[in-house]
Amino acid sequence: MISSIINIALSGLRAAQIALNEISNNIANAENPKYCRRSPVFRENSPIRYSSLLLGHGVKVTDIKREYNKFFATQWQKELGLLGDYEVKKQVLGQIETIFNEADGGLSNALTEFWSAWEDLSYDPTSMANREALINKTQVLIENFHQIAERLHQLHKEINGEIEATIADINKLTQQIAGLNKHIKEAGGDVNSLYDERDSLIRELSEKIDITVFEEDKEVEIFLDGCPLVEGDKAFELKVNGDQIIWNSDVEIDITSRIKKGELGAYLRLKNEIIPEYIEKLDNLAYHLVNKVNEQHKQGYGLDNSHNISFFIDLSSPEGAARDIELNSNILDSPNKIAASSAPDEPSNNENALAILGLKDTSIPELNDTTFEEFYSCLIAKVGNDAKEASSFFEQQKLLVDEIKDKYDSISGVSLDEEAVNFLKFQYMYDASARLISITDEMIKTLINLGA
Repeated sequence: MISSIINIALSGLRAAQIALNEISNNIANAENPKYCRRSPVFRENSPIRYSSLLLGHGVKVTDIKREYNKFFATQWQKELGLLGDYEVKKQVLGQIETIFNEADGGLSNALTEFWSAWEDLSYDPTSMANREALINKTQVLIENFHQIAERLHQLHKEINGEIEATIADINKLTQQIAGLNKHIKEAGGDVNSLYDERDSLIRELSEKIDITVFEEDKEVEIFLDGCPLVEGDKAFELKVNGDQIIWNSDVEIDITSRIKKGELGAYLRLKNEIIPEYIEKLDNLAYHLVNKVNEQHKQGYGLDNSHNISFFIDLSSPEGAARDIELNSNILDSPNKIAASSAPDEPSNNENALAILGLKDTSIPELNDTTFEEFYSCLIAKVGNDAKEASSFFEQQKLLVDEIKDKYDSISGVSLDEEAVNFLKFQYMYDASARLISITDEMIKTLINLGA
């Protein structure tokens, strides 16, 4: 019986050592975002028979449990897709808002100054100073068009690079997840650290692209709207082909329209819809401004009786108009050719200058029956509203994700206070088991002395 007490005490020592080791590991990984808290699972050793009795025979640690709540983990992973989507749009639309930069005047102010220069010229059509001022104000307007258009096109080009980089990240993550599937299935013993790593990679992947995850027999399968990205230890690559995202298997499939959210989804909408819409509106403004001013300018006469001359270089289509708008070199080289007069040999005639100035308040059918300034104001308002909406959605989604993560962490995260209590508990268990061995040793010595 005394030997049984020693075995029971030894089992308690071993179990306490294992528990203390896991508690120490929890504390060491308290700041590790990938880590799930571990808990030892205790089980009574098989009892031993003594006469007609079954006597307890100590304890053992049968497993190291990974504290993991699948429901909260799944919710967290799903909501990360929208978070990644809104974060990208918030960042890029914030850049676009800066590109238009109306706080410092920008194109709106340049357009106002352009009309003011025509008004000044109408007061004194013979003034060379007024003509030079009109040319200068026009050049400022043109430069504003050029800068905004060039920056939008540059941003559009950069997003192409971001799409390629995101695709590369997605492919790397799916390969790593497939590799972990293999390691987890083939490994024996404790694979909790591999589960932690795989879950972290899945969350990272979720931020980049909208996925559905299934788990079976220690492996995960990952799908994008029915197209597998990971099946067992096999990963399927994505690639960019022009404006298409191609799922690469035995047969290549265009899956661009299937990508609804995540960082990649946001980049695709910015590239294919949002930025092209801004560029199109800016081009339309430039194109119709050129056309309307040229149309009226050709009807007038310069101080040198020049006639039928375009003020701007004529444009053939709206596409690229904001980058292509330029002052006619004839006007630039000879301000006398600015057609302020409505008739030849009438240098003081200002009727054509007034007609061009009248375009300022004219509703243009091609611009949704708005004036030039109203059309541009609507564009600026849209840019601002889109940026504000993206920022608001991001903040709301971040709060939701943080709330779900807090619930997940309440189960899987490491609480240093809780671990300190557990450490003391298992330390007492260890000390008590050691004391039991000591007491048993004294009992044995007493029995020996009695025998003597």
